Amino acid sequence: MESLADAHEYLEHLLQPADQGGMGPFDGLLGFSQGAALIMSYLLWRRSSTTGDADPTAGVRFAAFFCGSRPWNREGMARLGVEDLSLPKLNIPTMHVLGAKDIWREESRQLLSVCDAKEVVSWEHDQGHVIPMDTKSSQRMADMFRKVVRRAQFQ
Repeated sequence: MESLADAHEYLEHLLQPADQGGMGPFDGLLGFSQGAALIMSYLLWRRSSTTGDADPTAGVRFAAFFCGSRPWNREGMARLGVEDLSLPKLNIPTMHVLGAKDIWREESRQLLSVCDAKEVVSWEHDQGHVIPMDTKSSQRMADMFRKVVRRAQFQ
């Protein structure tokens, strides 16, 4: 793809219902690392590109971010800084899994700060830039996911 705008448009297409040529509908999006950054940049773009009564999240009711990093601008040429992320908060339920030893930990925290604190479910595990795979961690993440989905169902 030539730009992040192309990735956003492709994602927008995939999210469309199957009868409209997409693969949707989808209730939520999940991303790890740069995939989390892509999802956030998409949701921020949708929020800034909609007007009036349009749904700024394009039907996305929740998002899950694993070891996410800061999103990029629409052109994909620059990462959004802390000052850029002080926009109105994303107000859908979100799940954030951060790694205490992740070299991108601060960026994961910045990504989390874009979300409405009342809608955030987060956990910081004791590993690095990974999704923990042990039984206890998997159970914890499954519980978090269920909590976020329940919140999304009642919005």
